[in-house]
Amino acid sequence: MREVAIRAKGNQHFISCSFHQETMLAAKRENSRVARKRELLRYNIILGIVCLLAMIFLYNQSFAKDGQAELSQREKYYTSIVVMKGETLDSLYNQYSSPEYSDAEAYKSEVIQINHLNAEGKIHTGNYLILPYYK
Repeated sequence: MREVAIRAKGNQHFISCSFHQETMLAAKRENSRVARKRELLRYNIILGIVCLLAMIFLYNQSFAKDGQAELSQREKYYTSIVVMKGETLDSLYNQYSSPEYSDAEAYKSEVIQINHLNAEGKIHTGNYLILPYYK
């Protein structure tokens, strides 16, 4: 309800009203409403970013587990070979190794152990070796 009171003072008329106060209150309410909207928008953006990061993390974790499961499902086999001229444990590693072996030394130490070779792992042309591999 608007009240307007007009007072006359000489030739001048003064309007003192609660209309001005209502306008100020309405402006404050509007500012408060806009601030709440901004805060809600900020909250929704942060929530969206957190959800997106969580989905990316879970998606990557599922691929990591699939890759590990694929490696663990491979079975270990053994083959017998005759060492040809110029072959070394390193060349055999390059030919028969797979991701299940952390490095060349791990593969070579397993070959040395299986074939009861000396610690140096020297092989000679014509030797028969049993080599592990995954398939």
